[in-house]
Amino acid sequence: MDIEKAKSVLQLHKIYVRNISFSRDVNVTRTELVYQVKRNLDRITDNQYNISLDINVNNADNTLTLSVSVIGLFEISEAIGDDMKKKLFERNAVAILFPYLRSEVTLITAQPDLKPIVLPSININQMLDDIEEAELEKI
Repeated sequence: MDIEKAKSVLQLHKIYVRNISFSRDVNVTRTELVYQVKRNLDRITDNQYNISLDINVNNADNTLTLSVSVIGLFEISEAIGDDMKKKLFERNAVAILFPYLRSEVTLITAQPDLKPIVLPSININQMLDDIEEAELEKI
């Protein structure tokens, strides 16, 4: 297989964690965790976007709260149609960022006397549909 032929037109140039906030009480309860995920696209040029993926996690009594924001600088390397470009930036970029976010959440919560939070494998398209539906409800 020629890997150059299979190379994606969507390129990740840079990734970094913008924000981490973690708080826990001594006697943290592991009640059911609540997750909120947001995505934001910040256009730099027609072919470059900063994509941020943010997660907030907390338990019912707020003895554990976590917020992580991961940002990736993405670029489309070839001329493609606007519909495909939109799909790549809005969906594929998030699918690329999610494992980094997932790893960071586990790393931060892997402390003594605390069971690490491991985000489940998810259907990225369903998650994004839910995010878009929630955004439309705000309008």
